[in-house]
Amino acid sequence: MIMAEGRWKELGCALMVVGLLVTAPLKVVADGGAAQWAVLVYVEGGHDLEGLSDTYQQYLDRVAFGRQVTAAAQLVEWVGPGSKQIRARRYLYNEAGRRSEVVSLGDSSPSARLANLIKWGMGQIVAEHYALVVAGHGQIAPVLPTGRSGTAEPRPDEIGAPFSARDLRDGLIQGLSGAQAGKIEIVFLDCCYGVTLEVAVGLRPVADYLVGSPGLMYSPGLPWDEILSWLVARPEASAHALARSAVQATRSSWQQAGEPTISLVAVDLSRVKAICQRMETWSETVDPYMATVAPELTLARSRAESWGPGGELVDIGGFMTALSRNSNCVEVAQQARWVTQSVKQAVLASYLQGPLGPGKVRDRGLAVFFPLEVERWPEIYRWHGPEGSLVHWRSFLSSYMNAVQGSVVQQTNSGRPG
Repeated sequence: MIMAEGRWKELGCALMVVGLLVTAPLKVVADGGAAQWAVLVYVEGGHDLEGLSDTYQQYLDRVAFGRQVTAAAQLVEWVGPGSKQIRARRYLYNEAGRRSEVVSLGDSSPSARLANLIKWGMGQIVAEHYALVVAGHGQIAPVLPTGRSGTAEPRPDEIGAPFSARDLRDGLIQGLSGAQAGKIEIVFLDCCYGVTLEVAVGLRPVADYLVGSPGLMYSPGLPWDEILSWLVARPEASAHALARSAVQATRSSWQQAGEPTISLVAVDLSRVKAICQRMETWSETVDPYMATVAPELTLARSRAESWGPGGELVDIGGFMTALSRNSNCVEVAQQARWVTQSVKQAVLASYLQGPLGPGKVRDRGLAVFFPLEVERWPEIYRWHGPEGSLVHWRSFLSSYMNAVQGSVVQQTNSGRPG
């Protein structure tokens, strides 16, 4: 079964957790020192939340956790219609088996809820390395869908408010600070539309690797029993090896047929800065030629994989590869080849399943927001600081829209196109 694209939220993840424990906190410390790996699992989704949580519990129950590889999971449950109250099942897994408790969750900001999860998990398990699994089918995307208000009340089958790229980044920073830790080595986004340049830029300061899909994900997602069992058998594995293994295990398990294109990618976040720099140089090169190369850009966009209700997310590697092969402007084509090279250097492993039409390019990796009509502008393009390196992409989009639509895209005080 393929999960529907669902109700997007502004980079909305379903990362929700804060509250008071109704029982005394449990502490897991491996005898003789810290564990090698602790996997923090957070589950909340916009589709069939109860079934999703049960599935992940079954995944974890099938893994023979021990002293070296442990896990802490928080599975969110919705209380009922008309209620804003949320509760969760929390589980700790180690060599002693599974221990559980029930958590009553209060009202708080999205970033605070994520921070609480990270602080709690790291407080329960002392380990050399930490991985974070975020499962929230139907609730992650860098932009809102047409007609969906960012302030709208959640429907009965939805939990929480939109979760932006900044919420994700800030929640990780706050949680790591509270736990007095440095980084989450791997963030797994087990949800649709998660692996975009926008997300990667936000995660780069707080994580080393990102694993997920720039498009649709199969429900219930990655085969966590296989992935974690692999890690249990190899507790000394590096984060790099774990990221690659997750893609390889999923490649074997996703033996399903369907029309939508399914993609999975593992990205080295230390390489994201180079991608942004290459894209900035490319954008500066394109701008003087925009009036003549706009048709070439549209053609290249059509030949690259795209995702979202309106194809708003476009594979960077595929787009740049197609452009380098079809552009009559030597400078633009050369810069596009360099962008493609930087993307390939950042991708540790990738997998793409699905129909590719005639002339389609198979490069896959990070996607980027590239709509033909700007309905909403992702928050990340208005960020200040290091993330501001994406401002050049906003300028490119404005110039492109002007060239293809023949109208000037005005910027409002908020930075959104008018």
